[in-house]
Amino acid sequence: MKNKIDSKIKIIISKSLKISQKSIKLNLRASNCKNWDSLNFLTLISNLEKNFKIKFNYKEMIMLDSYKNIIKVLNNKINK
Repeated sequence: MKNKIDSKIKIIISKSLKISQKSIKLNLRASNCKNWDSLNFLTLISNLEKNFKIKFNYKEMIMLDSYKNIIKVLNNKINK
C-alpha cells in the first residue's frame, strides 16, 4: 500500500511541477526545485486533494514544502 501511495504522489508531483519522476528524491524541496513556484504549488495541492479525495487545512498546506513532508502529511491524513 505504501509503495502505491508513494508512486501515486510521485506521478502527481511530476505532472504538477512539470519534472521527471526520476528527479523526485526524498530531498526534493521547494527551495531546490526551480519549477516549484507558487502557481505550480497550488496546482500540486489541488491535484493531491483531487486524487486522494481529501482537503488540506492551512497548517497542512504550509507543511507541504518537500516530497518527504508531502508523504508524511498524506499518510497522517489518510490513516486518520
